Amino acid sequence: MSCTGCLDAKTYPGILIDMCWDDAGEVSRKSYMVEVQDGRETVSEVLPAN
Repeated sequence: MSCTGCLDAKTYPGILIDMCWDDAGEVSRKSYMVEVQDGRETVSEVLPAN
């Protein structure tokens, strides 16, 4: 995917994670697999942006 626009969390405090999108509006951003263990959330895997 070729990104045409991006927002980064450092510049835009309301954005939780960096994200980009293409001409069709498809969003590309990291995703996180989270498991609950003993009542606490744990990131088990980080999935790369498309």
